[in-house]
Amino acid sequence: MRLAIRWRTGTHLFQRRGMALGPLLGVDGVGGGTKLYQQPRPRSRVIGNLPGGSDGAIVRGCQGKWMYVEYKKLRGWAAPGTLCSNSLTTCV
Repeated sequence: MRLAIRWRTGTHLFQRRGMALGPLLGVDGVGGGTKLYQQPRPRSRVIGNLPGGSDGAIVRGCQGKWMYVEYKKLRGWAAPGTLCSNSLTTCV
């Protein structure tokens, strides 16, 4: 996983490959929501939706660029580029 930690000004404090404890990483859906898939593949069955601005999904794992997230009682795979790690930005 590539981690990047930045100040609000955009200055990078850290940008390297590394590990992070999943339960400490929160993400949001973007825009009208992020589809959650049963498997980390675009043709997999959609099992739910992570609403934009939900501020409550927890990262449980990753495979390649796909992230396995939990939102309330729903667990599924989010496609690359469909999650926002800072809901205070313009992701939503």
